[in-house]
Amino acid sequence: MKTCDVDGCERAARSGSAAFCGMHYRRWLKHGDPLATLHRVACEADGCAEPHYGHGWCQMHYWRLKRHGSLEERPRPTGPEHPGWKGDDVTYEAAHLRLKATLGKANSHLCVDCFDRAQEWSYDGSSANEQRCLRRRIAYSTDPAYYVPRCISCHRKHDLGKKVRT
Repeated sequence: MKTCDVDGCERAARSGSAAFCGMHYRRWLKHGDPLATLHRVACEADGCAEPHYGHGWCQMHYWRLKRHGSLEERPRPTGPEHPGWKGDDVTYEAAHLRLKATLGKANSHLCVDCFDRAQEWSYDGSSANEQRCLRRRIAYSTDPAYYVPRCISCHRKHDLGKKVRT
């Protein structure tokens, strides 16, 4: 019975005409070298112990280098510095997402009317640059300074009768 052609390997060859045992044959197929080791190489970035993904880098550093040309994390611009910033030309929903990102969740505040736990942000109606949402029939502002925290009951009472006429 024929043994593997790799020095020091005593395993049987895959067949009578094969040069390698099963393990060395698979290494040869995958890496082009029957002696290739299967241990994971660490990322080449300083201080990174993540496993190698491609071209010497872990997956995160590989994609940073490919996308930005640098291994450093780039801060994500927000507000007017963001390339997709639309200023005051945003929908009711987008204005409320901006509000939540700026002021946080309303439930971390007390209602300005009854001092119960607030649940929603409520537009106070005093913005000079007031926008209108005809679908919801309500006015809103794109500036978070014109919002106050209210509980649901006080918010409904405040908004009662302030629907936008279509």
